[in-house]
Amino acid sequence: MMKKILSVLLVALLLVTGPALIPASAETMPDFPREYKMFAVKKDGLYVTALDMGFESILTLNEDGTGLMTFDEEIEAVSRWTLTEAEGTVSVFIEMDDGSSAEALMTEGVLELDLFGDGSLVVGYALPEADLSGYQILTLEEYNAQMQASAQAGS
Repeated sequence: MMKKILSVLLVALLLVTGPALIPASAETMPDFPREYKMFAVKKDGLYVTALDMGFESILTLNEDGTGLMTFDEEIEAVSRWTLTEAEGTVSVFIEMDDGSSAEALMTEGVLELDLFGDGSLVVGYALPEADLSGYQILTLEEYNAQMQASAQAGS
């Protein structure tokens, strides 16, 4: 599942040629199960709305350390997830049944899932009650305009 998400996201992002992480205090996991809905994809430091990208995904984390991830019509089991807290930062490490894995930074009801582990492609998931007002989420048209303006400024 994670491999399919990577493939689909990369193809979409290649066809279309975020704000910094919002600091937050460490948090504990709320009641379970928790369903995080994909709200954006971060590429080139910018967030693009998931709906404009044509993506729909839900990440469900269960109290027993398992879960599910849906991506469009496909469902993949989360075989294990673990929560770690260090120096005020909360991270969730997610392992899928297909053997793929990724780590997500958790801040105030938002998971930023770093698919490659290097920040080059981050998928934003949020709880329904999460406040996303601190994120500048662009439409695909706005993203393309910014990329074009950057390219013109660089030439």
